[in-house]
Amino acid sequence: MCRREFDSPYPHINKKRQFFWWFLFCGMGESNWKGVGEREFPAEEGSGKPWVSQAFDISHPAHVKKPPSGGFFDYAIMASLLRNFKQMKKYFYLNGKVLPIDRPALQINDIGILRGYGVFDFMRTQNGKIFHWDDHFKRFTNSAKTLNLKVPLSKASLAVAIGELSKKNHCQKDDFSVRLVLTGGPTEDGLSYKKPSFAILLEDIYDFPKTCYQDGAKLISLDYERLLPESKNNNYIWTVKLGALKKQKGAVDLLYVAKGKVLEASMANLFLFKGATLITPKDGVLKGITRKIVLKLAKHHFKIEERDVKIGELESATEVFLSSTNKLIMPIVNIDGKKIGGGKVGENTKKIIELYENYANNY
Repeated sequence: MCRREFDSPYPHINKKRQFFWWFLFCGMGESNWKGVGEREFPAEEGSGKPWVSQAFDISHPAHVKKPPSGGFFDYAIMASLLRNFKQMKKYFYLNGKVLPIDRPALQINDIGILRGYGVFDFMRTQNGKIFHWDDHFKRFTNSAKTLNLKVPLSKASLAVAIGELSKKNHCQKDDFSVRLVLTGGPTEDGLSYKKPSFAILLEDIYDFPKTCYQDGAKLISLDYERLLPESKNNNYIWTVKLGALKKQKGAVDLLYVAKGKVLEASMANLFLFKGATLITPKDGVLKGITRKIVLKLAKHHFKIEERDVKIGELESATEVFLSSTNKLIMPIVNIDGKKIGGGKVGENTKKIIELYENYANNY
């Protein structure tokens, strides 16, 4: 989890006195706290940063020991510090500036807001470095070209910007996700644009429940083909609109099918096994980075077919799984209420999971 900074609510009070109460609050009460959080201490004078973050535990603030008598004013300071402690800042990058995430920054007439005109990419770090950075940057620039947009930073400059942003958000000790967003920028007529808007956001890695991998997950299908599927564009209307239905059905994702063919999930690529043959749709899909890795690893163990997949083939599939940056390799055992492979995670899928985990852990 990325650690964040927060500003002191009492900048006029002597920093040594603030430090005393933080030491008292965090140190004496520490044995009564459980879980993982972070501790904030005043930085040195002149450092330019009001607080320095350290690992700390904040899941049970009700258990903090009351400090020794030192006056109501000091106790009130400590209580207020605790309230502000929960309001830690998170930062993002926008058009060359690093800003607090809660500060209004994108212009309301941005064509990305008015028309949804933009692209993005999503990646994660692995063992302290961006996983397949070259592939993600290439896909991001290709997505931008599809919409006649240009990424304003070079690959090297963008890597530096992500690194600096991770320091600002205190992410250096933990793996995290990176979201790049590029829109056409401000528009005067709602159609044309001149200067793109570019943002970088850092997010905590979302872990799906272990049961999704141990017991398998569910999908529900939708007759739909993404617009410009070769690009990672900002059109996720159906994914968002049907979010409540997904939850109601207990599904992890939507499966897009169109013109009698199976395409992809709304946020993942799809694979199916027929015996020892691994099959995945070739056209009309976003060719994901994790998909590329799976094909590279699997070719040494299974026969591979990249081709059109008919909807009827799902019924005869012995195993099905998804691949994506955040889902990794996720077994699918049920589609629209119909069991796949007897409703259990297959041995071939387990092999793919093992191959991918070994690859990622040694990346």
